[in-house]
Amino acid sequence: MKKRDFFYLFLMFFLIFIFYKEIIFKEKFLWDDILYQWYPFLTYLKESIKKLKLPVWNPYVFSGMPFLNDIQSQVFYLPNYFFLFLNGLKKLTYYQVELIVIFHIFLIFFFSFILLKSLKIDKKIAFLGSLILTFSSFVTLRTIQLGPLAVFAYFPIITYFFLKFLKEEKISKNAVYGGIFFGLSFLAGYPQFSLFLIYTLLSYFLLNIFLFKKINRYQIINIFIFFLIGFGLAMIQFYPSYKYLPFTVRKRLTFEEASDGSLSFLQLINIFIPKFFGSVSGDLTDTIPYWLYPFGHYYWEAGIYLGILPFFFALYGLFYSPRKEKYLFFIPAIFGILLAFGKNFFLYNLLFNILPGLKQFRFPSRFLAIYIFNFAILATFGIEKFLKEERNNYYKFLIAFFIISLFFFFIFKEKIPEKFYKNGETQFLIFLFFLILTIFLFFFKFKNTFIALIIIGAISYFDLYLFGNKFSKSSISDEDYYPYTTLVRKLQKEREKEFFRINSREDSYMILKRNEGCLWGLELLEGYTPLNLAKFSNFPIKKDKKCELLNVKYKIKVESNKMDLVINEKYLPRAKLYYDYQVVLKDEDIWDLLNSDTFDIFNKVILKETLPDFLIIKEKEKIKNNLKILKYDVDEILIEVESNYPAILLLSEVYYPEWEVKIDNQKEKIYEANYLLRAVKIKEGKHLVKFYYNKKNIFIGFIFTLFTIIFTISLLVFLNKFRKS
Repeated sequence: MKKRDFFYLFLMFFLIFIFYKEIIFKEKFLWDDILYQWYPFLTYLKESIKKLKLPVWNPYVFSGMPFLNDIQSQVFYLPNYFFLFLNGLKKLTYYQVELIVIFHIFLIFFFSFILLKSLKIDKKIAFLGSLILTFSSFVTLRTIQLGPLAVFAYFPIITYFFLKFLKEEKISKNAVYGGIFFGLSFLAGYPQFSLFLIYTLLSYFLLNIFLFKKINRYQIINIFIFFLIGFGLAMIQFYPSYKYLPFTVRKRLTFEEASDGSLSFLQLINIFIPKFFGSVSGDLTDTIPYWLYPFGHYYWEAGIYLGILPFFFALYGLFYSPRKEKYLFFIPAIFGILLAFGKNFFLYNLLFNILPGLKQFRFPSRFLAIYIFNFAILATFGIEKFLKEERNNYYKFLIAFFIISLFFFFIFKEKIPEKFYKNGETQFLIFLFFLILTIFLFFFKFKNTFIALIIIGAISYFDLYLFGNKFSKSSISDEDYYPYTTLVRKLQKEREKEFFRINSREDSYMILKRNEGCLWGLELLEGYTPLNLAKFSNFPIKKDKKCELLNVKYKIKVESNKMDLVINEKYLPRAKLYYDYQVVLKDEDIWDLLNSDTFDIFNKVILKETLPDFLIIKEKEKIKNNLKILKYDVDEILIEVESNYPAILLLSEVYYPEWEVKIDNQKEKIYEANYLLRAVKIKEGKHLVKFYYNKKNIFIGFIFTLFTIIFTISLLVFLNKFRKS
C-alpha cells in the first residue's frame, strides 16, 4: 500500500468514528439482534472454546438444540476470534461484540475502495464511492444484525477478484484469492446473502460475455476454481449445516412464508424520502413510529435509500458515462430491486420454483443488497463523468423532477393520514433541500475538481448521517437488558445441585430474556434463532404439560400484569427409569395423549415402535433401581443405572439423530420418546450409559476443508513457479 493510501485509511476511520462515536465511547449501544442473539451466542461460543470444547450443542435455549450446525453461530469464522479474546480469558463483554460490527463496517469501506480503484477510477472518486456504499441505508440498517453485515462486507473484495480473473486468459491467482474470501464470507454465517452474492457474480459473468463478447476456457476454469475453493473452505461449516437443515423450521417455506417482507410499491417513496412513513431507532424512533407496517423490522428490512445526490449521480452515470461496464452493474441492480418486490411483482413468483434457495429464506426485500451495491458503483461512475466534462442539460432534468415532486406531493398529501401528515411534510422538505443542493451542484459545475469532490462528499455524508446516525443507537446497555440479579444468582446456585429447566416467558412477558440462559448457564424453554428445531417448535401441547415433560422446575406466572417465577409442583427429573410404555404412531395422537389428564407421564412413556423382549412391570413394589448422573456436558452425558428388571431410560433432552448412545461400550438405539425426547432400553443389572454427540458430519466437512486448504496452497505454489519459469 502506498503512503498516500494511508491518508484514505485515516479518513475512513475518522468518518466511521464520527458516525458511531456514541457507540465507541459507550454512550449508546447497539440493539436488536446484536443484543438478543449474537451477544449471548458469542458468549457461549467463547466460554466453550475456553474449555477447549467444540460447542456442538446449546443446552440453554429451546430445551437444547444444535449450536455449531446453526450456521449463524459463526463457530469457524476466524476474524471474530481476535475480538472475542481481546480481553483474554475474561467473560465476553458486549463492547467487544460492538467492535466486531464496527470492524465489518470498516471492511465495507476499505474493500469497496479497492474494488473501485481496480475499475481505473481516481482514488479520490473511489473514496467517495466507497463512502456512499458504507453509509447507505442498507448498511446502516444492518448494523443490528451481525450475520448479514459480515457477509455483505465481503461483496466488494470478492467482486474485485472475480472481475479481475474474468479478464485474464490464464489460470489466475485472483480466482484463488477470490475463492478464499468467498469461503470466509460463507463462514460469516448468513447463507441468504451468500446466495445473493452468487446470483450477482454469475450475472456479471453472463453480462461480461454479452457486453464484451469475450469468453474463453480460462474463464470457466477460473470460475470453477473460485467456487471449488470457496465452498471447499466453507465445507467445515456448510456440510453440518446442510445436514441440519431438514430438521429445522426453515426446511422448506411456503410461498406465503417466504414472501413475507416483500417490498411494496409504496416503499419506492423511500428512495427519495426514507422516513416518509416514520422510522425505527434504538430509542424507538427519531421521527414518528413507523406506520406503514405493524412491525418495526419491515422498516430496516427495506434499506433502499442511497442518498439524494448519490442516487442522481447513479442515474447520471447511467445516462452519460462512456463506460460500457455501467450495464454490468445496472442490470443486476434492476433485477435486485424487482426481486425485492417479492409477491408484489411477477418475477419473484415466476422464479420461486426455479432459483435455488428462494424456498429457504424470507424477506425478498433483502434483494436490495444487490441493488444498493451496484447502484453505489454507478454513482461513482456518475461522479467520475461529472468531474470530467462541462455542464450539460442534466440540471434541467433535475429541475423538472423537482417540479413533478412538488406536484405529486400537493396532489396526494390529502391521502396522508392526518396524524402522520406533519412528519410527511417535514421529510418532504428535507428531500427538497438535498434535491436543491443537487441542482445547484450540477448547474454551477465547480471548475476546481478538489472543491467539487469535497462538496459532493460533504453533502452525501451529511445526508446519510441525517438518515442513519440515530438508528443503531440505543440507551439500553447489555447490563440494563441482562441484569445480573439476585434471582439469577439463586438459580445458578440451585443449578449446581440439580438439573432443571426454566419457563421464563408467557406471551410478551419475559422474566428472563429469550437467549439469556447462554450468559448465565441456565437452561430455558425459550430461545431466539431462526434455525431452531422444527420438532420443538411444532409441539402443540398445553404449557403445564410441556413444563412437566421438559424438566421445568420454575415457570413464569403472570397475574394482573405482574410476573413472577414460581415452582412447578410436578416435573420429570432429567433422567428416569420406566417399566411401562405405549406405542403411538402418529404425532397428532401423541400430542392428544400428552395433553390428556388420563395419561401418566410419570409412570408410562410413549414410543413409536415396540421394544423387543421387553417385559412391562405394573407392580411398583417389585421394582428396585438406582440412577446417578456422572457427567453432563454439551457433547457427552454419562449415567450409571441399576435395575432388577429391564427398563426404559428416558432422558429429558430433545431428540436429534446426531446424538447416539452406548451401553457398557456397546452401541444401542435411541428411541424417540414422548414425541420429543430420547429413550434407550436397559437390561436388568448395573450399566454405564453414555450419550454422545456424533461429530461425523463435522469431521466430513473438516476433511473437505483440509483438502481444499492443501489444494489452495499447492495451486498458489504451482502458479508462482509457473509464472517465474
